[in-house]
Amino acid sequence: MNILGEGFRVTGRIAAIALVLASLPARVHPADPSGQDALIEQAFTYGFPVYEMMRVRFSYLEDPKNPARLDVNGIAHGRALVDPTRRVVTTPNNDTLYSRTILDLSVGPVSVHVPDTQGRYYSLAFYDIFSNAFAYVGRRTTGTREGSFVVVGPGWNGELPANARVIRAPCHDVLVLTRVLVDGEADLPSAHAVQDGVRIAPLRQEASKRPRGIAPLAGDPATFIAVVNQALGWNGVPSYEQPLVKRLAAVGVCGTECSWAALPRELQERWRQRFPGLLASLRKPIAGDAKPVDGWYYNPPQIGNFGTDYAYRATVALSALLAMEPAEAVYPMADADTKGRALVGDHRYRLHVPASGVPVDAFWSLSMYELTPDGRAYFTDNPIRRYAIGDRTRGLARNPDGSIDLWLQHAPPGKETETNWLPAPAGRFIVVLRGYQPRAEFLDSRFRLPGIERVE
Repeated sequence: MNILGEGFRVTGRIAAIALVLASLPARVHPADPSGQDALIEQAFTYGFPVYEMMRVRFSYLEDPKNPARLDVNGIAHGRALVDPTRRVVTTPNNDTLYSRTILDLSVGPVSVHVPDTQGRYYSLAFYDIFSNAFAYVGRRTTGTREGSFVVVGPGWNGELPANARVIRAPCHDVLVLTRVLVDGEADLPSAHAVQDGVRIAPLRQEASKRPRGIAPLAGDPATFIAVVNQALGWNGVPSYEQPLVKRLAAVGVCGTECSWAALPRELQERWRQRFPGLLASLRKPIAGDAKPVDGWYYNPPQIGNFGTDYAYRATVALSALLAMEPAEAVYPMADADTKGRALVGDHRYRLHVPASGVPVDAFWSLSMYELTPDGRAYFTDNPIRRYAIGDRTRGLARNPDGSIDLWLQHAPPGKETETNWLPAPAGRFIVVLRGYQPRAEFLDSRFRLPGIERVE
């Protein structure tokens, strides 16, 4: 039996530290002698990724406005690459097809079958309700040959098929995001065949007892608390976090034993006053507090599997939900040029990619995003329908030494450089470079990307 998932993965030492920290009193400020504001901040930070995961779950399964709703414990395939019309999950890629699955493991184990992709990059990332990717199936972890797996929920100890390769999930609600690499429009039929070869189904048919999800309502703290409490009540929390959640009960976040209605009126009002600012505080680079290097923010190693770094987990949930851990993919992001000036599409920028390329074993690409007022990032419409550029982009012009200059701007750059143009919105933008299956020198910082140079 091969255990691919390890539940809420926190080492014994970190868990012990978390217990100590959770038992400490909330920060007390002179303007907040009761510690109430500090507890609200902690509850928001802890709960925001849960809210976002449940927001996506509701959209996929229950939102009456979504005509492409999917069935629980099934799989729905996106047959086209993501474009500016798709605005559910932030910072999507334009390199892989996405297939979506929402598991309810309370009904029992679920089987997962993957085809032989003949070397093609693909991955199935399994996310818990806190947005941690706790297990992977795919090219990096299990290879590209045909295989079968069984996903089981917490506490499951029943019979399973002989020689089952088991993925142990830490909660009942699990989101599975499948990515299948596409090498241009002509490659779509082959990529579709790989998607069709991924089969997900419960081992036995039983009706789910999970309650219907609560419809999210942006900017409303009462709905936020209701959504988070429903998810925590249904899925539970890791044992090392229970002292923390017990303390957060004072401001309404603890699971089914807590509710907005039970809060005193003055505490409800304080939530309403604080909520917009708390959301705004998450609008920062997905590298968290890391400093940029030549304009690029590099993510810390805990991205994708956050442990007890709740503040960083919440930041990523807003701007890069469903990010993967660095061993699978790295996501350097830039929002400024080499002189620290914000990237604005009315200017012209050059990114020089060395002849040696970007050190990855799968692929790399540079994606362009516009920012929404609430801090999320999505593709921007443009006349050539190009949303990313990279090592699989056909027709790129190379310099005599083999290096590549990529041009980032809103206006067409002219025929001489149009083949290397990544269109930008007229206003502010960010770019994200994705490196899938990064090599050691990318992970340990020996390789750094050149800065984005503003040329006019």
